[in-house]
Amino acid sequence: MQPDFFKQIVESGKEGTSLEFKESQAWETIRNKITRCVLAMTNTREGGYLIVGIEDAGNLAGMQAAHLGTFHEEEVRDYVSNFADPRADFDMHQVNYDGRDFLVFVVREFAPVPVICKRDSGTDLRKGALYVRSRNGRPQSNEINDSAHMRELIDLAVDKSQENLVARGWQHRAEVDVEERFREERADLNL
Repeated sequence: MQPDFFKQIVESGKEGTSLEFKESQAWETIRNKITRCVLAMTNTREGGYLIVGIEDAGNLAGMQAAHLGTFHEEEVRDYVSNFADPRADFDMHQVNYDGRDFLVFVVREFAPVPVICKRDSGTDLRKGALYVRSRNGRPQSNEINDSAHMRELIDLAVDKSQENLVARGWQHRAEVDVEERFREERADLNL
């Protein structure tokens, strides 16, 4: 991730549906909250960014070196994979900005189907839960608990299914079928 792009992301100074800040903490301390956020952003249209090293007030404090050293990409991926069904698609980037280090998770929206939490872990993660980024009040990573969020997730899943069908040539086939039926109907009417 380029520092200029990082600057654009953080200049807003506030969290949103596709942007979450976490203050500097060791991986073991924050791993369930990060996992929940990754699962939620995966189930949110266009995914999002989780930046570790920014305090809730938007202060760009950076990560303490001792905390940053606890984040090992393979360990993070394995941990998140233990909770995501199917797999959550994300990248981790260390960014140095104004002499401070930050860890950025770039989370992509799900590809084939929404991601479900497949295990319990404390109070942060519940087996069978679908997490999304809430749009009501302060943006948070919450379990779906209302029909509006469920409809959004279903709409996104339907859009993904349609994109998949078009990529596999179904749109073209449907157009050909319509044209063939039109020609057949015209022929039956001797037009």
